[in-house]
Amino acid sequence: MSDVPAEYHNFADVFSDSLSENLPEHRPYNLKINLEEGTSPLLDPICSLLKSKLKALHEFIDNNLHSGFITPSHSPHGAPVLFVKKKTGELRLCIDFHGLNKISKKDHYPLPLISDLLDSMCIYTRLDLHHAYHLVCITEGDEWKTAFWTCYGSFEWGVMSFGLTNAPTACQCFMNNIFADMLDVSIVIYLNDDEPRLPWQRQHQLRNEIG
Repeated sequence: MSDVPAEYHNFADVFSDSLSENLPEHRPYNLKINLEEGTSPLLDPICSLLKSKLKALHEFIDNNLHSGFITPSHSPHGAPVLFVKKKTGELRLCIDFHGLNKISKKDHYPLPLISDLLDSMCIYTRLDLHHAYHLVCITEGDEWKTAFWTCYGSFEWGVMSFGLTNAPTACQCFMNNIFADMLDVSIVIYLNDDEPRLPWQRQHQLRNEIG
């Protein structure tokens, strides 16, 4: 906390890594995965992984089983997993939900225009929610559709995962409902990014400090 201004220390729990690993409750904003009539997800083959990636896969499975985000699955469907490198060199696990997304009915929800959001602000702070998608549960009974196959077994998601076709709109709907009374007043939201606006008095103060 040494790099955080003293006035924000009372909000330290909001940025807690451990709290972000808690399994959320089911809410009206759960992600429902509706499939096109007469379709079912395919069983895709397991991707071959290098030893270094197998280690990362093992850690991913252990961590997400511990948090309850995933559970062992008996689903007849399974999506393959692969890894991509982040800019930092770290490995990011990706699940190829291409087959599932192809037969999923698409949800329609209005996303705000980025240009309008930026035009409405002068000075703002950007907050990127940690594990934002994991704050939204999969609708009970739909978990099997999110199954993915690995050499360590089959697993399915209890929370929303990256790569699901309707995840972005579900996240936007969830965030809009939580912050409904603050939208365009003190905050604007685009998917999992929050941009709190500074009050005009604070903006004026900052301008004076900057010179």
